[in-house]
Amino acid sequence: MSAFLDGALRPRLSITLGVIAFAVAEIAALSVFVTPDVVARLEPGVLARNVDDDGAALTHALVSAQRSPARTGHFALVGASSMREAFWRIDTLRDAVAGTGSGGDATRLGAFDLTSGGQALAESLAVLRGLPDTPRGVVVLGIGPGTLFADRAELEARFEHPTSALDVEDMNAVARALGLPERASTGVYFLDHLQFFVSRPQVPVRLAWGALSLRRHRYLGRTQWTDERWRERVGTLRASLETRAADEALLSAQVDALDDALSRLQRETRWRPILLMPPLAPRARPALAEARRAAHDRIAPRAARRGVPLVDLDAAAALGDEDFYDYTHLRSEEAMRRYERQLAALIALHLPVASSPAVRP
Repeated sequence: MSAFLDGALRPRLSITLGVIAFAVAEIAALSVFVTPDVVARLEPGVLARNVDDDGAALTHALVSAQRSPARTGHFALVGASSMREAFWRIDTLRDAVAGTGSGGDATRLGAFDLTSGGQALAESLAVLRGLPDTPRGVVVLGIGPGTLFADRAELEARFEHPTSALDVEDMNAVARALGLPERASTGVYFLDHLQFFVSRPQVPVRLAWGALSLRRHRYLGRTQWTDERWRERVGTLRASLETRAADEALLSAQVDALDDALSRLQRETRWRPILLMPPLAPRARPALAEARRAAHDRIAPRAARRGVPLVDLDAAAALGDEDFYDYTHLRSEEAMRRYERQLAALIALHLPVASSPAVRP
């Protein structure tokens, strides 16, 4: 019996060791070949698990921005889905900033869309740390109660299981500021983001058969919330924001981390920061007025001290309830383009290289 077991187990052990050796060799090879330079050369849809994979889009956009050719001016947009859905496309926004209709030249501008669904303020701050060095630039950070008032457990989960491959050292710098656990760093891009890449086994298939075409807008043309859903969801959101705002330690750490990020941009880079309150449906303002005002009151003194604009473009863009799917996401191209024109004017105002576009509501 003993001899039988010995004979039966020995082949299986050799197979197991062979599989382990192959896996180690594969990881070693991928550690050499999967680099930010390689990722930047891919189509963003190669990394995507599905057409709504914002983590892949953000990963590709940031490493591409870091390798973008030098131009006379740049702008970047950073924030969550409310920012993503507020403008039509990054190229149309770039054209508007450049004022091509008035003789401007969009080729002078580098334009980076660094928005992603569910992007926490902590992730936004890591993105800001990863912005490329440029001759001059404007970065617009979307910030409101939904990102400023955070849940510690959710933040820890996003750091432990990241949806995008943001630089580990940048993420750890933010984690230290917020009192969150840091991640180990090997200094090897593939190993530092092993979880991100392993969760995307479809990459070889995409390389062979073509990249996915990513869907930018999730709410375009969708039917608005019903009255019943409004009452239920907005009430739930208000209660959630009140609970999160009560965590004074985390809130203070977030405000301090934001302040440090603004200071760092001004001291160490040539990026001019702008803080933008995300769109909010008029119908939602009464229910969320207190949370929005509380967020504004925490941010405004720090922004004013740094000379950083804190802006709300909703009135200038003439946004009405009919323009929104829910309380913050725009649902029509016409509304997005209206907002985009105002956003372009704001960026152009703070980017001397660009001529200010004519803006009409």
